Amino acid sequence: IRRKKIYLWGVAASFLVALSVLSFFIYEKTEVGKLDFQDVMAGIQDNNKSKDIQLILSDNKTIELEETSVDIELNKEGGVLVNSKQLADATATEKEEEISYNQLIVPMGRHSRLTLPDGTKMHVNAGTKVIFPHRFKKKEREIFVDGEVFLEVAENKKIPFNVRTATMDIRVLGTSFNVRSYTDDTEQAVVLLSGSVQVYTKDNHEATLSPNQKLGYSNGQCSISTINAQDYVSWINGYFIYKKEPLVNIMKQISRYYGVEVVLGQKVNSLTCSGKLELKEDLDIVMNDLAQLLALKIDKNEKTYHIN
Repeated sequence: IRRKKIYLWGVAASFLVALSVLSFFIYEKTEVGKLDFQDVMAGIQDNNKSKDIQLILSDNKTIELEETSVDIELNKEGGVLVNSKQLADATATEKEEEISYNQLIVPMGRHSRLTLPDGTKMHVNAGTKVIFPHRFKKKEREIFVDGEVFLEVAENKKIPFNVRTATMDIRVLGTSFNVRSYTDDTEQAVVLLSGSVQVYTKDNHEATLSPNQKLGYSNGQCSISTINAQDYVSWINGYFIYKKEPLVNIMKQISRYYGVEVVLGQKVNSLTCSGKLELKEDLDIVMNDLAQLLALKIDKNEKTYHIN
């Protein structure tokens, strides 16, 4: 009897040890998963002094592009074309587990269009960083985004497409949607134009969106609303659509789009605006239009606009 008791106690102890080890690995995996985005973004070789678009290839070759807006295409072989001109050849073939990553850094006042090797097309807004593989794995398509992008994902039912941000993971098969995930914004958002997407937040919220739905995520809370999705992606066509939008949010978008600093006085923080704002080449014209419509006083000091 004593021997049997010792045996049973030994089995129980072994079970507890095994459970503890398993829990540790599950915890480690979960925590590492949450930290992956930060680890990846921390590896970006961002030259803060550069005002040009930077494309940093997997072999650490950096291509700086002076144009305000550029078209970048990566073909299936790994070659890079910029505005239809071949700028880099394919890198050496790697093993499946040795996928390396490219980095696209679009500073304030710049914009880019990016075509990935699978045919997925992406509009990249100002102040955005995107990390993507030079070729996708056989069973996975995954990119990392800090900022705002509009994607038209190439359909492949066997290989889902994942977009990872600091607060959300978005999973799709083939669809078009907009992701806004600037780290200095109070709200991150996913807006769906067509198809279907699944969104998972870092706080374990989960939602499936239908076309013309918006998921907003702020301070650990999720909200889903029905909207006109075209209004939210109008920036790719050179204008913004607003419906009772706080002026402070509008000026933040203008600041990013044109790469300038905008300072608002306290009395204008409460203003809201509705309408269509064309993003003309000359920002002074845009500001003068706003000044007349909203009875604002706008003073310019070098690249800073003061609004009262």
